[in-house]
Amino acid sequence: MCSALQDVARAGIGHEAGTQARFLLAAVSLAARNAEDFQRLLLLDGQASVFANDPRPAGVAELVLALLRTHCFELAKGLSLEMFLNLLAKDKINAFGLMAPSSGTAQRKVRAYARYAQASMLNHDCLPNACRFEYLDKPGASNTDIYIRLLHDVPQGSEICISYFPVNWNYKERRERLVEDYGFECNCERCRVEQTWSDGDGEGDEEEAMEHDQTDGDGEDEEEEMDKDGDGDFPHAMFFVKYLCPEESCGGTMAPLPGNANLMECNVCGRLRSEQEFIDDLEQHGTARHSD
Repeated sequence: MCSALQDVARAGIGHEAGTQARFLLAAVSLAARNAEDFQRLLLLDGQASVFANDPRPAGVAELVLALLRTHCFELAKGLSLEMFLNLLAKDKINAFGLMAPSSGTAQRKVRAYARYAQASMLNHDCLPNACRFEYLDKPGASNTDIYIRLLHDVPQGSEICISYFPVNWNYKERRERLVEDYGFECNCERCRVEQTWSDGDGEGDEEEAMEHDQTDGDGEDEEEEMDKDGDGDFPHAMFFVKYLCPEESCGGTMAPLPGNANLMECNVCGRLRSEQEFIDDLEQHGTARHSD
């Protein structure tokens, strides 16, 4: 296995392909060490068909198969190109990007990717009712855990959904990512509304529609208004006022702290905001999205 890893490093196949090759080698090692965990990996959603228009993963899979047959012949028994492509698809669809800390100036970068079997069962919604938090830099053995928090109360029997990307992405960005990375088109209520907008690719339309639909000076009924369809161009504007982080260029989602529904935390920058601060800002400016 070490020789195969060294050959991957020497192959000069680039960062993304090299990462995929190392993932396949790690999966084969997992199968040899813990068959039960490997079976759990195989049960994750994801099929090779996601790469129908991308021949590069097949090249990576062929390279890894060849290396294993050269250096680890016993481990290579029973492996196939189809199995490797399915594994790469499961990695692509189910991996969570664990982010590096915010520097305050540069855009946050992905520190690592990880797969969480239970969290992988959560479906996507462009107006999610939950979001995930991670605290990689806290001390202790549990700092690789992720936490799923509800944004608000959810009726019994409702599905818990997260967004697979920042909630402030426009319709074109969301559609392209879902089709390219996850293999489906979203037909949620928000997408149906934004699909009717005709201004270019929709960039910036959420902000304009929010400003148009928001009312000045009344923050008492924001929860009630959020549940209504509304008659404006963007009936979901109150969702962003309430749950999109007010820090400029953050794009994070605000969710209540455990045990304290009156204090919200951003899952990207960590900003805290009390319910009273939100109401005061809403009454003063008619928006709680951007800080002064």
